[in-house]
Formats: sequence, structure tokens, C-alpha cells
Amino acid sequence: PELIVSTYNETVTTLLEVEQPMIAQELDKINQELEVGLKLLDWNSYDKIDEFINSTMQSVTSLDSVLRTLKNNVKDIEDSLKKFRDDDKFLPLGAKEGKTLAPDEFLRRYGENHKGRNADLHTRGEEIHAKLQNSFEVLNETKGTHEFEALTQDSEAWVNYVIHVNSIVTEG
Repeated sequence: PELIVSTYNETVTTLLEVEQPMIAQELDKINQELEVGLKLLDWNSYDKIDEFINSTMQSVTSLDSVLRTLKNNVKDIEDSLKKFRDDDKFLPLGAKEGKTLAPDEFLRRYGENHKGRNADLHTRGEEIHAKLQNSFEVLNETKGTHEFEALTQDSEAWVNYVIHVNSIVTEG
């Protein structure tokens, strides 16, 4: 029971406002399960207590796993953006030689750097898309397990979440 309480409390306290609509059905189910445990079960309900604990624990850990995936995916996106920002070594292009570059050499190095940065940015964009897709699939996988209404790519909750992640990328 303590693990259920601590996991549930951790989930609820770290839940972002933008995440809540995507998992509202799951959270409602957990709250209903907890309500049964708090109001209907007592020490005489020994035949139902194990079922309550197992069911509630499964629901809480399942939701916790989904939210951890969402948060880990966002953290991976933030880390990727930080690495991209930190890896920009364009200036000064001639620092190793300790001299100013000739204009044609500067343009050549600038072109190489620009081409490499664009390729890196494209790759990171694909990784960001894959992380979002993974979050979407994990959310819907859990919904399918519990027969909840699935999210769609154009559902308000998902669109708001994508806008949230987009704001992290643009501020990145």
C-alpha cells in the first residue's frame, strides 16, 4: 500500500497541466479504485484486499510508466537541443592556426560547417519526431489495455501537448 501511495503522489505532483487531459481517464479510474479501498474495504474484507491492492498497484504503476516515458522523451529532446547548441564550433574558424582566414578559405569552412550543422539539425528533428511518436504510442497502448478512448493526432489534448513540446524546441 505504501508503494501505491508514494507512486500515486509522485505521479500527481509531477503531472504537468498539459499532460493531465491526455491521462484523465486513467487518473479517474485510479481515483475510483482508491475510493473503493477507502470507503468500502475494512479489516473484514480480507478476501477483497489482495485484489484491491493488485488492481490498484497495476493501474498506478502503468500510469507512472506512461508519464515517465513522456517526461524522459522530453528530457531527451532537451538534452539533444543542448548538445546541438553546445556543439556549434563555427567561430572562430581560424583559431587553431592563430591567424585570420583568407575570404575564400573562410567561405569554404563556413560552407562545410553550415552543411554539417544542417544535416545534424535534420537528424535531431527526426529524433524529436520519433520521441513524440513514441509518447503518442505509449499513451494509446495503455488506453487500449484499459479500453479507454484513444488519442488521435488531432485531438485537443495531443495537439496541446505537441505545442508544449514545440515551445521547448523553439526556446531550446
